Amino acid sequence: MEKAYFLAIDIGASSGRHVIAELDQGEIKLEVIYRFANHPIEKDGSLVWNIDELSFHVIEGLKQAKKLGKCPQSIGIDTFGVDYVCLDSNDQIIGDVYAYRDHRNFAARTAFSQMMNETTQYEITGIQPLVFNTIYQLYADKLSGKLAKARKIMMLPCYLGYYLTGRFQNEYTISSTSGLLNAQTSSWDSQLCGILELDRERFGPMVT
Repeated sequence: MEKAYFLAIDIGASSGRHVIAELDQGEIKLEVIYRFANHPIEKDGSLVWNIDELSFHVIEGLKQAKKLGKCPQSIGIDTFGVDYVCLDSNDQIIGDVYAYRDHRNFAARTAFSQMMNETTQYEITGIQPLVFNTIYQLYADKLSGKLAKARKIMMLPCYLGYYLTGRFQNEYTISSTSGLLNAQTSSWDSQLCGILELDRERFGPMVT
């Protein structure tokens, strides 16, 4: 019986790795086949991710799987929560991909709280309002004018999946870290999106 392989790409805020799961006669065996460093870089006084380098390492790990003769039947990509990528009408990345620890979030959170208090946010989302939440980062983008140019918005692992496949979507569990999902409907909340002046279609289909 031919062996089956599955690939998990696990990306953290300091490193990443590709882990092959091998299904052999009912037994699952795990093997780390590729590792890489990952950390935010300082650019013009802000903390940002080197998205091109992350994309490069995703591909390099896939090449290693092929080199080992362990081409996966499926691939799953997981990253830290809250960070995201915005694409314009030409499917180009808009500006920098900010890291959740960037200082711009503090002013954005204060400004957003004038539009909706944190108790109401929690009642809608079930997510503790923290300064690095996606909703505050997007509000910072709104204040800077960046958000108005965005036609596709994807959480970071969903963007990396889009980079590989061209499939525009957001996955539910990572999206739940955004502070934008309604805990009752499991969809993007219209009131919160309204404050951001965002059409929910710009997040694409929600998948589970």
